[in-house]
Amino acid sequence: MQATQVVEFERQLAGVACTARAWAKVPAAPSAEQRSELKARVKRLLMERSAVLLAHYYVEPDIQDLAEETGGCVADSLEMARFGRAHAAPTLVVRSPQAQQSSRAYRSTSVAVNGEMPP
Repeated sequence: MQATQVVEFERQLAGVACTARAWAKVPAAPSAEQRSELKARVKRLLMERSAVLLAHYYVEPDIQDLAEETGGCVADSLEMARFGRAHAAPTLVVRSPQAQQSSRAYRSTSVAVNGEMPP
């Protein structure tokens, strides 16, 4: 469920400071129990699919924790590429700031891993 959140902010308009309002649909934050269940599910899926999680420095702390807890890495884009190239896992799951920018729909991209395209 998404709630509408109203945010007030200061902005310059023709050289004059004014207060503006904006709204956004923001997903409800999961409870501590839901977060724990989600983390356990992701860990299980990574193991089942022989996958490793690579997370950028700018993504959510929970994602960074998952990457470190499951043998992946948290780094900048260049280091993530180096890690992925050297890692033996057949599947790499990459979480980057660009993936966070799409709030309407998740767009998946097929990436060659170890010279082969994923199914």
